[in-house]
Amino acid sequence: MDVGVLNLIIRAEEAEPVRWGPEREKAFQAMKGALASAPALGFRVLTQKLGPQRRPVASHSAQPDLVAVGNNFCVRAVTATAAAVGRSRR
Repeated sequence: MDVGVLNLIIRAEEAEPVRWGPEREKAFQAMKGALASAPALGFRVLTQKLGPQRRPVASHSAQPDLVAVGNNFCVRAVTATAAAVGRSRR
C-alpha cells in the first residue's frame, strides 16, 4: 500500500490548512482498512518501510510502567515504542 499521500499530510506545515480531497480520503480509508485487517492485527509491532529498512511505527497495547505514566504524551509514546522494540528483539 502506498501511503505517500498521507506522508504529505503529516509533513505539511501546521500553518497551512489541510485540503482534504478524494485522493486523501481514499488513502486514509486504505490505511484504516489495512490497519484493521486480521493480518495487521496479528503483528506485535507495526512497521513502515523507511529507506532500505523497516522501522517500528506502533505496537500493541500494554501497561506502561509507573515512570512513563507521569510523562507527557510524546514521551510516553517514545517510551512505549522503545519497550516494544526491546520486546521484539527477545
